[in-house]
Amino acid sequence: MKTQKLTITLPHEKGHIPAQSLVTALQDTIRLLQELQRAKGVKDAEIQEWNIISVEMHSPLTLTMAPAKRGPSVTRQFMTGMKTIQRVPQRPRGFNDTALALARKLSTVVSNGGGPLRFSFGRQSVSLTRKAFQNLEAIQSRHCGFSATMELEGRLETVSVHGEEYFCIYDPLTGEPIRCSFDKSISLVKISELLTRHARVRVNGLVRYNKASVPVQVRVANYTELLEQKDLPQIKDVHEAGVNIAQDVDSVEYIRKIRNGK
Repeated sequence: MKTQKLTITLPHEKGHIPAQSLVTALQDTIRLLQELQRAKGVKDAEIQEWNIISVEMHSPLTLTMAPAKRGPSVTRQFMTGMKTIQRVPQRPRGFNDTALALARKLSTVVSNGGGPLRFSFGRQSVSLTRKAFQNLEAIQSRHCGFSATMELEGRLETVSVHGEEYFCIYDPLTGEPIRCSFDKSISLVKISELLTRHARVRVNGLVRYNKASVPVQVRVANYTELLEQKDLPQIKDVHEAGVNIAQDVDSVEYIRKIRNGK
């Protein structure tokens, strides 16, 4: 059986690609593929990890991924789903609420980057444009709100200890606050310290969306402080890192190291 390679070509404007777009495209593509496997009943122990096997640094930036090992594959389903989302406001077969939410988050790369996000698999290819973003909003607006386990990022600007303890992060796409409730396993002192710096954070947990498919509340399971945009490595840093990408480097771990400036 041939290796099921998936190629991603990132949108860019004037030859530049925001570091955040690179991270989002890789992370959320992998998470979406893994969520499609879970939706088909694949056990967590059999969920595929992915490696980056090649990077073309010439504009446009193109990355090729492949599963770290053979296993139940949903790459064709992923491609079919992306084609459906680009074409019509219709839920693709096998896409649960979490998969839809991930697809919408992935489509913000297009919304923010100003160009198409292209996926290729064998002879198949699909380019996501702003139409895909709009179709996903239309699909999710048919719900009277829904919930999905997700990761969100934003700037922490509010903390409250009156009644339920919570903080708010501000969605970089909409500029609206997202209420993040948390329990005593999360240090209020640390949260307060982050507030004084208006730090950027990533929160993970059960996200509630309103009928317009906008995230409004999170029950936080854990969180991570993020580097400021100015401190994130640029695309040239990936090349200068000198990593032999052709070797079996786990894609998630590699991008995490790049993101953390290691």
